[in-house]
Amino acid sequence: MYTNWCEGLFIDTSAETLVEIKLKSLQNYRQHNNFKTLGQHQVDIYTGFNVMILLLELQPYAQGIHDFLEYIIFYPSAQPQGDSLRSDLLKIINYCNSLQEDTFKSIVGQFFSATHLLATYLFQADLSRSHLLQTNLSGA
Repeated sequence: MYTNWCEGLFIDTSAETLVEIKLKSLQNYRQHNNFKTLGQHQVDIYTGFNVMILLLELQPYAQGIHDFLEYIIFYPSAQPQGDSLRSDLLKIINYCNSLQEDTFKSIVGQFFSATHLLATYLFQADLSRSHLLQTNLSGA
C-alpha cells in the first residue's frame, strides 16, 4: 500500500480510487459536522501520512521482537539497490509540502527515530526538529 501511494496509484488513475471514495465520505461527514472542505490532494497526502506513520511506529516494535527482526524493516525511500541513491523520500517530502511548507516534517518528523534511510538522496530536505535518534543515515 505504501509503495502504491508513493507511485501515485491512489490518485492518478481513471478508475474510482480509494482517495475519491474517502473524499466523498469526508464531504458527506463535513456537511453534517461543519468541517473544512478537503480536496482529493489533501486526502491523498493525509492518507499517505497515516500509512507512513503506522509503518514507522510498527518497525521499532517489530525490531524489538527477535522473531521479526529480519522480516519487518521499513525503508521510507525504498530498499537500497547497490550503490545508487534512492530519491523516493525526497519526492514524498516535496509532494506533501505542496500543501504548505514544512507539512511533512511537522507531521511525520516526530516519528523518524530508528528509521532506515540508507542510501537515501536527501539534498535540501529539511528534517530539522525531526526525531532522528538511532536513524540509519549511512550513505544518505
